[in-house]
Amino acid sequence: MQRDSQADDQIVVRYMDDKGNLILQVPSQQVLSVAHAIGQDLQREQKARTEAAAPESHGGKPDGH
Repeated sequence: MQRDSQADDQIVVRYMDDKGNLILQVPSQQVLSVAHAIGQDLQREQKARTEAAAPESHGGKPDGH
């Protein structure tokens, strides 16, 4: 799936048929909903990893006191 700038930036699936013709298909709302949910899950997971990898801030002196 990708956004197609030639189709008003609509999300489309690109296929090649057996003759090499490009076929654009607009996914169903259900497929778009699943893709959106997966994207959100991946963003949350990335944020959690980033936060876990960041050094903790204790607000004190650099030596921890």
